[in-house]
Parts: sequence; structure tokens; C-alpha cells
Amino acid sequence: MNTTDWFVGSASRAIDPDATERAGHATFAHVGTPLMVHAVGFRGEDCLLALVVCDIEHPERIDVSSLTFHINLHPITPVEVILVASGTRRSPDYGATSPAYQHQVVHAVTDCVIDALTFGCPAQMRVTPHAIQWRKFDEQPIATMALHAAGTSLSDTDLTACITQWQAPVLHVTQAAAHGDITLAQIFNDIATAAKTPVTQVAWQHDGPRWHVTVNDTRLHLVPDAQPIRAGVHAIAINPAVDHDE
Repeated sequence: MNTTDWFVGSASRAIDPDATERAGHATFAHVGTPLMVHAVGFRGEDCLLALVVCDIEHPERIDVSSLTFHINLHPITPVEVILVASGTRRSPDYGATSPAYQHQVVHAVTDCVIDALTFGCPAQMRVTPHAIQWRKFDEQPIATMALHAAGTSLSDTDLTACITQWQAPVLHVTQAAAHGDITLAQIFNDIATAAKTPVTQVAWQHDGPRWHVTVNDTRLHLVPDAQPIRAGVHAIAINPAVDHDE
């Protein structure tokens, strides 16, 4: 585990389909907030990690070797990429989309990862049971991860409110373990008043379908919600592969 300051960056890309793709899939019949890919990147002296949140169902079906190939075309240290579904109800099933659209998504993820890792800076982190926020030392948000309960999703109205409040990419993810009900206004207040600590430690481990990511003393368990999990005091459980067809 690296104990020097880590650089933290973020980036976003739209992944809205063209008219032909949209006409073939009912899930694309959305209005307002576009489909997006967001990335938060962690860069240490010799380690790189990108946590990517996609408006896609089953992002685990994205060919990671293709992602790695495109990322390695850039002069950058090999990077570990973790893909997470946002859980938004208008997300398409990646496996049911066309090869052209899948190619578009791969390039959007690649661009997000490269930008998030290229333009990072030393950062502070604020943690609550329902959100994590990374900020520059001048207090400008870099990225915010907001958790919503399993079986639910942030509405477009709520997501717009989050983006307006936090002024930076909002990575909304689905809980894999209960954290209790809370209002959006309370989440805003909790983040604004949470203690802040510099990001000095980042580590991760891949264990079958699970990922464990530790940032300072906060551990993110990324596990499918069908799997049991024991989350400690400083642990947050996230479902990386939401399926609305179940």
C-alpha cells in the first residue's frame, strides 16, 4: 500500500446512441439526462487505478482486454480498470447492443480513464454512509460517489440536483448491503459537514467476481448483490452489475 499522496482525477463522456440504435431498444427512449460514463482515477508513484461507473447494465460484459489494448496505446503505466453499473433504469443491456455501440462505449471508457489519470491532483476525501467525495485542496469537488438503495435508482431530477450541488462527475452506484433510508438533502448536508482527510493510501484486490478497494481507511466491497457480505465499520458494499430484468 502506497503511503505517499495519491493524485485523484475524474472525467466524463456521453454514450448516447445514434438514432438507429435508439430505435431498436426501448431502454434508449429516455428524455433529459444523457447516458454517461464517469471515471475517478487514482495515481500513485507506480500504481494506477480507475473506477469507472457506466450507464450500462452488465458492464462486466465489456471486453477488458480491448480496454487495456486501447489504454496501452497511450504513454501510461498499466492501469487496473474496475467497471461498475450506475443502476439507472434507462441503462441498456450491453450484450444486447450493436457492435458499433459497444465500440463507442469502449472508446468512451478509454478516454475517461486516460483523462482521469492524466489530470489528477492531490486530493482530500469526505466519507458518509451514503456518499464519498473527493475534493481538491481548494475545496473544488473532483468527483462524488452517491449510493442508492438496491432495487431503486436516482431519478433524473435527483441526479440533476446532485450534479448542481457537487459541480463535478456524480458516480451513482447501487448498494449491495443496506445503509438505511436518507433524504437527498441530508446526503448533501452530511457531505458538506463530513471530516476531510488527504488521500494517502489506495489499495485493491480482485477476488473472483468481487473487488475490494481501500482508500485511506474506507473499504469499498464491490460484490454482486446475490452474494453475502460482512461489512465492517469503515466498509461500503456496492453492487457492480445491476440487472433490472430480474
